[in-house]
Parts: sequence; C-alpha cells; structure tokens
Amino acid sequence: MPDVTSLAPLEDLEFWGHPNDDVSCFLGAVLRAALIQGRHSDKEWVFVYTESCLRGDAMEWFDNMSADITRMNWSSLRKAFLRRFHRPTSYMASPPHAAVVTEAAVAAATTEAVVAMTTAAVQKAEAAAAVAMEAAAVTTIAATKAEAATKAAVAATKKAEATVAAATKAAVATEAVMTATAAKEITMEAKAEAAVAANGALIAAEEAAAVAKKVTVAVAATTEAAETVEKDAYVHAPVN
Repeated sequence: MPDVTSLAPLEDLEFWGHPNDDVSCFLGAVLRAALIQGRHSDKEWVFVYTESCLRGDAMEWFDNMSADITRMNWSSLRKAFLRRFHRPTSYMASPPHAAVVTEAAVAAATTEAVVAMTTAAVQKAEAAAAVAMEAAAVTTIAATKAEAATKAAVAATKKAEATVAAATKAAVATEAVMTATAAKEITMEAKAEAAVAANGALIAAEEAAAVAKKVTVAVAATTEAAETVEKDAYVHAPVN
C-alpha cells in the first residue's frame, strides 16, 4: 500500500488547521496517487486518510464516485468534488502545495518502487537459483555416494561369494586328503598283514623243508639199513 503521507504530508497541506480550504487538495492528492499507480481497489485505505477529515456528505459522495475514480484525472475529480459541494472557483486552480504531489514526483516514486520491486524479485530469483544449485549439488553428491555404496556392496558380495567358493574347495580338498590318508593307512595295514603272512609262509616253508630233509635222511637211513640187512643176509645165507 502506498504511503500517501509521503506524497502529500498532512502538515504540508495544513489539512488539520484549514479543513475547509485544503480538503479537496488532500483528496485530490490521495486519489491521484492511487490513479497513477493503477491501484483500483484502494478505496479502503483512502478512507483511512479521509474518513476522520471529511464530513459525512463528502464521504457519501466519495463512496458513490468510487466506480469512476480510476477513470478520472486529478483535475476532473477536483472539479466534480467542488461542483458537488459548491467550493469557490479559486480552488479549481492548482493546489497550493502542488510541488509536493506533482505528477513527476509521483511517477518518480512509482518508478523507484517498481525498480525496488524488480530488484527484490531479481534478488529472490537469484537466491532461489542459488538454493536450487545447492540442492542440485547436494543431490549429485548424494547420488555419487549412493553409487559408490552400491559398488562397494557389489564388491563385498562378490568377495563373500569368492570366500564361500574357496571354503567349499578347501573342504572338498580336506575331505579328499582325509580319504587318501585313510586309504593309505588301509593299504599300509594290508601290506603289514601281507608281510606277516609272507613271513609265516616262509617259516612254514622252512619248517616243511626241514621236515622234508628229515624225511629224506630217514628214508636214506632206512634204505641203507635195508641194504645192509640184505647184504648180511646174503653173506650168511647157507650154500646149497
């Protein structure tokens, strides 16, 4: 909302001291500012500055004229106001404090306000862009971290799979070693038993050879004895 007092200060208009002389000047300044700035719905804030200063019939007139205010320039509005309330024609001239509320001053103030609003809008846009860029950077960093975490998880999974595979191979190899060791032990035990059996067979063969030798010796002795007996019988046999 424009500050009307900055365009036409009440002290400068001497409104309080001379309401009958300056009321139309004040009303014109206020409505002219609203008209120039294109504010079509400022009747309410104009009332704030006028309701305690204008008498009731002037306020009623102002309310009835509100629909035409934005289409009337300052001079037409002033003349209409003065005609309604039979003001002296001298008041149809330029206001005594026109330098305060000239169109150039209002236009300058309007331009300054527009520039300020534009600057503020640009600053807000720049701030929003900076926030967006920062958010984008944060998002990019988060995405990079997430990607790195995913790669690390995949690597960890592969490593775990390799560890399980290695453990499985080691278990298989251990089982094979144990099986081979058991087979070796069985083989060694069988060899030992075979050696014992061979040794027993050798002893038996030796014993059998000894017996056979004894038998041979006995047979030879028997044969020799038989031969001796036969010789003796022949020698001592009577001669016919």
